[in-house]
Amino acid sequence: MRAWLSTSIVLAMFAFGASCSTSQDDPNAAPSASRSSSPERSTPTPIATTSRDPASSLTGYGATSKVWDQHHSEARGTKFAKGAVYDKDGSLDSAAVGSYRFNGVTRTDKGHVDSYYQNFPPGTSPTEAKQLILDQLPSDTTELWQRKFATCIQIEYRSKTLARISKADHDLTDGISVALVHTTDDGDLSPDLKSINSSIIGIGYLDSADDAPSC
Repeated sequence: MRAWLSTSIVLAMFAFGASCSTSQDDPNAAPSASRSSSPERSTPTPIATTSRDPASSLTGYGATSKVWDQHHSEARGTKFAKGAVYDKDGSLDSAAVGSYRFNGVTRTDKGHVDSYYQNFPPGTSPTEAKQLILDQLPSDTTELWQRKFATCIQIEYRSKTLARISKADHDLTDGISVALVHTTDDGDLSPDLKSINSSIIGIGYLDSADDAPSC
């Protein structure tokens, strides 16, 4: 499955960078006293607004590495690549997809999660798998199209949050590409798409289902 996914679904790596700083006047600062016999009207000092990082609300796809690590438990041990495998789950079919819900996690040069495999327990329906995937995507994610092939279901999503992030990183798109698959114990792709046990999530760039690569 891993070899097929890497050749049939092109996932570009994008860098995200936006540093936010806040500046606010001291609310406890006392106004200076006036010696004039006439009272002076003080002019309120405007409070500086905070420029919020649009990625700050994300805990899954698009999240910073720090926030991702706060919401996911990394696998420990020398056999695991650092920062790549997360969330051990005994309900998974370990022979087919391993024992962790997320593996192959990658990040942009500036530390934002931009692709990963997400695995599901045996018997997970496509609808259930999609919901579990959406739980990790920006809350404003909407589906653009879906197309079923012999051994996968491909879905393209769009997010206004990602669009805002892309203004600071012109390589990033507002899209998310997803492929739902059923992997056998031998690592092959099964045509049984009533039960989904794995998926790949990455940068989306296809506006039409007609452009989707076959599985």
